[in-house]
Parts: sequence; structure tokens; C-alpha cells
Amino acid sequence: MLKSRYLMFMMIAGLMLSVDSFTKTAHAQWYTAYKSGLKAMERGDWQQGVSYLTQAVRKKSKDTKKIRAKGVMFIEYYPNRELGVCYFHLGQVEKARYHLSMSVSQIRTRRASQYLNRLKRGDHPQPAVSEPIVKPVPRAPVSRRRQPSHPAQLAVNLFFVEPSNNGFLDAEEAGKIIIDLSNKGRGDAYDLQVKVSTEGEVPGLTIGYPRKIDHLAPGTQESVIVPINCGASAASRQVRLKIAVSEANGFDLDPPSYMTLSTRAGSPPALVISEVGINDNSQNRRIEPREMVDITARIKNTGQGQARLVKASVQAGANVFLTPDSKTEFDLGDLLQGQFKDVTFTVFTNSKASSVPVNIVLTESRGRYDKTLPLDLPFGKPQVASKDFVVSGGPGPGPDSFKSTPLTVDVDQNIPKSRNGNPDAIAIILGVESYSNIPGVTFAKRDAAIFKEYATSVLGVPNSKNNVYYKTDQEVTKGELLKLFTGNGWLKKRAQPSSDVYIFFAGHGAPDIKNESPYLIPFDGDANYPSQTGFSLTQMYEELARLNARSVTVFLDACFSGGTRENQMLLADARPVLIKVKNPILLSDKLVVFSASSGSEISSGYPDMKHGLFTYFLLKGLRGEADGNRDRTLTIDELESYVVRQVSRTAGTLDREQTPQVVGRDKSKTLVNF
Repeated sequence: MLKSRYLMFMMIAGLMLSVDSFTKTAHAQWYTAYKSGLKAMERGDWQQGVSYLTQAVRKKSKDTKKIRAKGVMFIEYYPNRELGVCYFHLGQVEKARYHLSMSVSQIRTRRASQYLNRLKRGDHPQPAVSEPIVKPVPRAPVSRRRQPSHPAQLAVNLFFVEPSNNGFLDAEEAGKIIIDLSNKGRGDAYDLQVKVSTEGEVPGLTIGYPRKIDHLAPGTQESVIVPINCGASAASRQVRLKIAVSEANGFDLDPPSYMTLSTRAGSPPALVISEVGINDNSQNRRIEPREMVDITARIKNTGQGQARLVKASVQAGANVFLTPDSKTEFDLGDLLQGQFKDVTFTVFTNSKASSVPVNIVLTESRGRYDKTLPLDLPFGKPQVASKDFVVSGGPGPGPDSFKSTPLTVDVDQNIPKSRNGNPDAIAIILGVESYSNIPGVTFAKRDAAIFKEYATSVLGVPNSKNNVYYKTDQEVTKGELLKLFTGNGWLKKRAQPSSDVYIFFAGHGAPDIKNESPYLIPFDGDANYPSQTGFSLTQMYEELARLNARSVTVFLDACFSGGTRENQMLLADARPVLIKVKNPILLSDKLVVFSASSGSEISSGYPDMKHGLFTYFLLKGLRGEADGNRDRTLTIDELESYVVRQVSRTAGTLDREQTPQVVGRDKSKTLVNF
């Protein structure tokens, strides 16, 4: 019994040693060849490097950043890249381009890209001798063949792989023919040579070298990968390929196999600037001298062909300066048809500039598609406002396959011009985005800037300093609010019996916990001390009710629950306050107030549209969307119905609750005539 157990143990141990020995031998074949190739390159022996690295590619053909070498040791493995470098130094351009492109398609590295760019520029040594299209692999002498004990029987399965997965081998595309070679006979097959060739000459098509398999045992299979490249000059046609396999003892693949594939002539890419957006300090979408401006340009491929390894660089023109921290070089990679990438940089100008001239220089790996795209953004004219960008989108090629958030916000552009026009109309527009003592209000400054354009274009307020009072951030202090609305202040001095007055405020509101009354919080205010540092909303309504004006319309994108647009609490121990608007509105026919939210609700931001949620739909309604009966007049009642419905619905998609309030005795009044 003990003896039989001992014999079984020895058999298992021997088997394990055999497997381990086989594994180490297989490992050594690619690892040793790769390391030997790198050492040959260090010596500058490029031809020897080709020999070793070709062996490594045949055993393990894929470049990878991490592969197991020994035990728990991993190495970077780039045989295609290094083989391409060897061919580069030997002046064998097509082979260098093939292997470098293969490396980039598997894993992009700076080294491979640099050598491809040098090939594109023609910066490479000349070959010492002309290189053959197909390098023959010498057969072993007949005397070294092993004698078969039984006949071998070869069979193949064929597969074609190309990177775009469109079924064509497109011009300037590198594909692979995968040949699964099996031995279905009872005898061993030796010294097999696999060759792929075309029937007749096919211009622009290059097929890799023949492949060799030393031994194929009965019942086993081995895969052979043969690269096939389509050059830039290739035409659209069908190509019939012959796959032949010879064997040392004459047991060839009989008959040979054939594969028919389609090549497709190349189409050029067309790189354009499809959109431009800005983000300026003043948030008024107008570029001004000496103002820091973030410019975003969308680079899009509108052609049918793929743009490869695209790089962009920004060059500032006369009187324009890039900030020290601005990015100026961009690696955009490959761009399929319809695909785009965004580049963002920051500039400012001096006082001599009259516009912002900038060039975006684009380079493409093949050189002939390089181009310079000029930008010349004027001062003082509305520009598209930048948004948050998706760098690229869509899973496949095509002019409409790549979707993302556009650079435009609809309410910021093409603001209509109404038939309103009152030379005595007055607008007070205040936006506080940054506070000195409390968290800010996202997009409030932008809300105010765009509402100012609606006030002059849609509501008919003359664009003069006596009719439009516009302040943001640190300009909106408690002192300013007192100056505007109390006593014989700025507004009272200018209001006429024929005046239509519009008040817009975007910023924080806060409740006074003790008396449950609402306060507007200016830049220098503290939401924890609203009665001491804020401005009483009740007092403002009382002053407006007494104003000698034809109508007063107030728009408040603020809440009084003690929260922010991001649903954070401003107050240490805040509890919701239900605001009760009393006599100032109910007793005055001329006063109407639009409030962003009700009771304890938060006045939310709308990140997708870069505005407060209430302000966005207020502006959208003012441009005509709220004109429900399409009679080209917009009433208070129509605007209320639209804003309440849209804000409530959209707030639900943001997992919020927000219901605007509109208070006024006469909601039938016309606000806008289109």
C-alpha cells in the first residue's frame, strides 16, 4: 500500500515538473526574445533588434503596459513599438509605420506617437538597401525533417478584423487576418509556413510576412495573425486572398483556402471650429478690454474620413495675452466623422485691442490635413456663453452620432425685440453671487446680466443710466438697497406717473426667526442676523406701494427658508418660515410680485442651463413661450401659469420641490406686446 502511494506521488511530481518546465520554456521564448531585442537596440544593432523582436511578436503580439514576466514580477511589453523603432532607424518606412500604428491601436504611448510624427515629417534615415514587400522565410533543409509515422491533415478557419468594425479595410487602415490552423490527422506536422497573397497585384495593399510554425501535433490548433494594411492610394474594390500552408513532409493545406474582402478608398477629414463659447468675468457674455475671458472652441470633424492623432495649439494675436496658467497645447487624439473635442484657454487684452484675434493651429498625423483656424471675437457683442462640456460622445461614426450638451443656452441668445417702449420705464437689476460672510448663490450674477438684456429688449426699458440700475456682487450692499428704495432715494427721484418699474433680485433671502419676516441679504449681510444686516422685504413692498408710478413688477429669485440653491442650510438652527405678504401688495393695484418659491421650499439652481431655475423659465416665458393663446401679447396671468408649471415640473426632475408664487390684484394686465 505504501509503495503504491509512493509511486503515485512520484508520478504526480514528475508531471508537475514537466508542466512547469514547459511553461518556463514557453515564457522564455517571448520574454528572452523581447529582452534580447531591447539590448540589441541599446547597442544600436537595429537589424539584430528586428530579429529578436519579431520572435517576441510571433509569441505575444499585443503591446501592453503590464504583463507577468516572472512569478509576481510584471513588466511593460511593447514589442510592436520597439520593432517599429528598429525599422525606423533602418529606413524601412512602411514596416516602421505598420508596427508603430499597430502599437498605437493597442495602447497609445508618447514614444510611438513621436516616431509616427517623425515619419509623417519625413524625418527618418534612408534604407541601405531596398526592402522587399514580402520577406521570404527560409525552409529548413530536408535532412533535418522528422519522418512522419502517420499523415498529417491540415485545416483552417479564417477571420478578418479591422479597427473601425465597418466590414471594410479602409484606406490607411491596419487590419488582421487571423488563421486558426489545426491538424486533424494522426501524424505530426512540421515546419509549417503560412502565406497570404493576392491574386494579381493590388496597389496600396500590403500583407505581412509569411509565418512559421515549427510543430503542430495531431488534434491541436494554433492561431497565426497576418497583418494587412491598406495604403492611402487604395481604391474601392474586392480583393481575393489566397491562404497557403506548406509542410516539410509535403502534407500541405490542400486545397488552399481563399478569403474575399473589400477595400474602400479613403475620404479626407475636415476639421472645423463648430462652436465657440466664452465665460467672462462680468458674466454679461460680452468681451471687454482688459477682461479675463475663458474661451472654449469645439473642434469637430465634419468630413467623412477619420482624423488621426490630432493636436491643437493656441496662438494669441496682437494685443492678446494668454494667462500663465492657461493651457495652450491639446492632444485631441483621433476624431471620427461627426466627433468633436473641446479646447479651453484663458486670454486677456490690453487697451489697444479692438477684438480678440486668436489662431488655433491643428496638426494631423499625415501632415496634409494640418490647418490653422482663425478666431476673431469682437468686443461688446453678445457671445455664446460656455457650459459644462462632454468631451466627446456617441458610440459610432456618422455626422450625427456624437451628441453632447451644446455650448449655447437658448434664453441667452436671439433675445426678441418687443413692441414695448416706454421712455419713462425703469429697471433695477441686482445679482449677488459671491457673499463676504456666507456661501454664494450659483449663477446669480449671470441671471442678472441676462435679465438686463431682457429688460431693455423685451420689457422696453431705455438703455441709459437713468433708466437701468445694474449692480452685482460687492456693489450690492445694504447701503445700496437703502439708497434705492427708502425715503427720497434713487428710484423715487426718477419714477413718473407714466413709469413702468421692474425690480429683479437674484441672491439670498433669509427669515428673521423671531418675527417670521423676510429679508433680502446683500453682499455684506449675514443670514444669521437678517434684521441687523439685511433689508426688510416688507419695507421694500411698502415703499414700492407708495411709489408714484403706473406699475411695479418685482421678480425675486431668492428663497426665505434659510437654504441655498444647492440645498445647504445658511442658518445654524433654521426652521422654515412661511412668508405672508400683507397690505403692500393686497392694497395696491399697481404692484405684482413673482417669487421663486413658496414657504419652506428652496430656490434651486438649474445647472444644465447655468441659471437659477426660476430665472431660466422666467426668461423663457418673457421671450414668448408663455404666450399661451399666441395673440402676441403676454399677460401677468399667462406668465404666472407658464412659470409655475415649468418650474414645478423641472424641480421634480432635480429631486426638489419648488412652486413659484405670484401675488397681485390685477393679473390680466399686459406685460409684453410682441
